[in-house]
Amino acid sequence: MEWIRRDENGHQILRPLADGGVEPVVEDSIHVALELGYQYLWVDRYCIDQSSDMAVKQQQLQSMHKVYANAHVTLVMVAGRDASSGLAGATRCRPRVAMPCARVKGHILTCIPPEPSEQTLSSAWAERGWTYQEGLFAHRRLFFSEREMSYECQSLVCREAIRLPRVSYG
Repeated sequence: MEWIRRDENGHQILRPLADGGVEPVVEDSIHVALELGYQYLWVDRYCIDQSSDMAVKQQQLQSMHKVYANAHVTLVMVAGRDASSGLAGATRCRPRVAMPCARVKGHILTCIPPEPSEQTLSSAWAERGWTYQEGLFAHRRLFFSEREMSYECQSLVCREAIRLPRVSYG
């Protein structure tokens, strides 16, 4: 697998990934981006040259607000502590935690997950300094939490529909 970045003059630089693979969160992000119909995905650790001199890196970091502001959607990993966790529910390899439910006298009762903002504020994402820019400048955010996926833009918050268990009525 290879990744492309641009140097300070805007020229494309194609580089192979060091170990030939990517972390689960990046793999899942690629899957989500493709499923949403996008051809491109910005991943900070690959798009900002970590080996360049500090002046170039600082210049790139100071422009990150533009990246977030111009992104079609920003994917946010709420579940998990690091890149090895992946995006919960993005693929069958990393399913979400099912909400508890019960059948009582022919009715199915289920719990509703906590508000997306509560889950986000208690996540590792909320503890990282640079994510403040993601939250502030990104116009559309897709959150992947342990229990659900939610979408947020400037005027709307949408939560994933609750999945009821299959019940036989016969």
